[in-house]
Amino acid sequence: MSLGIVLNESDLRKMPPELREELLKWYFDHGEGTPDLPQSPALGPINPTGPVSLRPQREERGRVSFPELVRAGLLVPGAELKCKALNRQRRSGAAPYFDAGKVLAGGSVEYRGKHYVVPSKLAVDVVNSNAIGVKPTNALNGYDYIFVGVSNRLVPLKELRDSFLELHSN
Repeated sequence: MSLGIVLNESDLRKMPPELREELLKWYFDHGEGTPDLPQSPALGPINPTGPVSLRPQREERGRVSFPELVRAGLLVPGAELKCKALNRQRRSGAAPYFDAGKVLAGGSVEYRGKHYVVPSKLAVDVVNSNAIGVKPTNALNGYDYIFVGVSNRLVPLKELRDSFLELHSN
């Protein structure tokens, strides 16, 4: 029996956070852990039991996930990410940037054993995990706070997002 499931961004956002995180972790781990599965540029690894698409259908212009950036070739697996520290953290003596994980082959980012597909969630967790002596934050724009090293400089994720949106504006 073949089962096809398509989840859009709205569906993923309505899921309980624990279920969503586990589903996305399973999906990206499954694709990475089985290199013999064929790849689809649009959908990532193809599930042998039937087609499964976790690619968000964009409801709002400007929301681009890590897997979309990887599939577009704008973010490469193995890239180390950095997260800009909050001003109050830097005033308390923190470094200007924190390590923010590594891009995995399936498109997710692994940071401290958790997998992320949404830049803002990653930014909040990185900043809060380094919030020693300062008040944690509830929300950050990941496109402004997450950076990737390109040609000896840190490039904000918003530049990659803008390039992606320009490529896909048709």
